Amino acid sequence: MGIVRYIGASFHDLNLAAQWLDSPLLDVVMVRHNVAHRAAQQKVFAHLNAQDPQRPGIVTF
Repeated sequence: MGIVRYIGASFHDLNLAAQWLDSPLLDVVMVRHNVAHRAAQQKVFAHLNAQDPQRPGIVTF
């Protein structure tokens, strides 16, 4: 029907966000990131495959 174009999810739990990085069900994943607390860099960003055109986009806040 064309009602939904993209699906995204926001995660405060970085471990849960990492589980959804390779999901074909999500188009974008939003994760909590703070330069003073860099857990997202190890738990999320380090596992991203920049060469995979099918992976979800990542938004940080």
